[in-house]
Amino acid sequence: TVLRHRAAAPLELVLDNFTGVEHTGRVHAFFGYAEADLAAVETRVEARDDAVRVYNRGPQRDIGRALRGLLGIRPGDHFVDDWTTRFAPVHVCYDQYWIDPATGAPRPRRLRVAVVFVPAGPAVTDLFTFVYTNGGGGLGAQLTDRLLRPLLVGFTDLEVRLDLRLVSRLADRDTALTGRRLGRFDRVLGEHRRRIDRLYRRPREVE
Repeated sequence: TVLRHRAAAPLELVLDNFTGVEHTGRVHAFFGYAEADLAAVETRVEARDDAVRVYNRGPQRDIGRALRGLLGIRPGDHFVDDWTTRFAPVHVCYDQYWIDPATGAPRPRRLRVAVVFVPAGPAVTDLFTFVYTNGGGGLGAQLTDRLLRPLLVGFTDLEVRLDLRLVSRLADRDTALTGRRLGRFDRVLGEHRRRIDRLYRRPREVE
């Protein structure tokens, strides 16, 4: 399934929002980390010439018993959001799954979401989103998949729209990072800027 959306913002700001962690608890409806749990979220960034990988692991926010059952996860499980950004073209592949925090063993269900970012103008970015899931465990594989696959497409569409709503409300549309207060989840922003500038923009100083 492919979803298409348009963002009224420059590529860099849209990519910032789709590779941010701190806003997930207050903006997103289902996946991500509660604001109260952000201190417990482990984050790692691996930067290569052609790609930037980010690994996040922390307590899954409350999504209710029914959705936990469909996904085959348990209260207290940790949500892993492991994504890689590549730049020709600019796209992000998210590998998302849950683990037992005591043993590190993964639950059967895994999600993969790929988002391609296409600049359609200086302040317009088109997004193409692809959603996949494996045949993980849960309430019964066949029934679960029939229920879950269309739900995941709907959830993903909603989460993308929530991200785009946040982007549309940004008062500052400057893509430069100089002078901004950045936290431990924000190293990826500078890594993205350097690669986008090298490939598509004039070089500039980024943090």
